[in-house]
Amino acid sequence: MHPTTFFFPSFIKSITENTEESLRSIISEPSPGVYTFEMLQPNVWGALKPSDVDKLWVHVTCAWYQPKVAFANDEKMEPALGILRIPSTAFVKVKGFVFDPFVLVH
Repeated sequence: MHPTTFFFPSFIKSITENTEESLRSIISEPSPGVYTFEMLQPNVWGALKPSDVDKLWVHVTCAWYQPKVAFANDEKMEPALGILRIPSTAFVKVKGFVFDPFVLVH
């Protein structure tokens, strides 16, 4: 896969420049000592699809990266199946909140 088909242009530019300032522009610190790339964070306003669990919705893009998750209808990408099979190790607790970059409980 070519980087330009996956990474945001700003991400590629920052990596190419390779300066402290450029790298800081693409990294966020959601909790002290926890660093992540901004582009890998889910967009809470992004495409959400229902799952087979009542009142549980998933980010489409994030669900693609969970091997235990599949969609019953590949064309509509809903409902998401297998959400409850995601191991608890995929969930990270930050400041009393359960943070999971793959699933949004609504």
